[in-house]
Amino acid sequence: MLKMRLFLFAMFFSLTNLFAQSAHSNLKDPELAKKFKHISEEIMCVCGCNEPLEYCNHIRCIAWGIRDVIDQNLLAGKSEEFIINGFIYGFGNAVHTDPSFALIREKYPEYVKKFQTGFGERYRSYPFKHNPEIIILVIILIFGGIAGIFIKGKFKKLDAAKIQKPSRKSSDSEKEKLYKSLYDDKDDK
Repeated sequence: MLKMRLFLFAMFFSLTNLFAQSAHSNLKDPELAKKFKHISEEIMCVCGCNEPLEYCNHIRCIAWGIRDVIDQNLLAGKSEEFIINGFIYGFGNAVHTDPSFALIREKYPEYVKKFQTGFGERYRSYPFKHNPEIIILVIILIFGGIAGIFIKGKFKKLDAAKIQKPSRKSSDSEKEKLYKSLYDDKDDK
C-alpha cells in the first residue's frame, strides 16, 4: 500500500509541471502571444529557479521585467531570433534609451548591464521538444509502473495465507484439490 501511495504521489508531482500556468503576457494578438510563448520557452529565468521563463512564477522576480521586454519588443515588430539572441548575447546600448527596457531600468537597475552585454548561453532553455529521448523515457516508466501494478495483482493470489504445503501422507486427490485451489483463476469465470 505504501508503494502505491508513493507511486501515485510521484505521478502527481511529475504531472504538475505539465499543467503549470504559463507565462504572463499583456499581448492580445494571438500571433504575438504564440511568439511570446516560444520565446519564453527558449529563455531560462535568471532568478536561480532553473526553470524556463515561461514557468517561473516567483513574486518580485526579474522574470516579470523580462516578460515586459519581450512584450514591448514584439509590439515594436522585433523578431523572435532578435529577442532571444539579445537576451543571450546582449541588446547593446539600446538598453539605456529604448522604451521597451523602461521597466528594467526602473525596477531592476542591477540587471541593466546584463541586458546590455547578455546573460550568456547558459540561460538558453532546451525544452522537451528538443529532447524526445526524455519523453520516451518518461512514457516507458509510466507504462512500466502500470504494468508492474497489474502483474503484482496477479501474483497476490499466491500470498502466504493461501499457500499450504501438502504433507507426504496426503492422498493424490487432496494434493490435486490443493493445487487446483491455488492455480484456479476465479476471476475468469
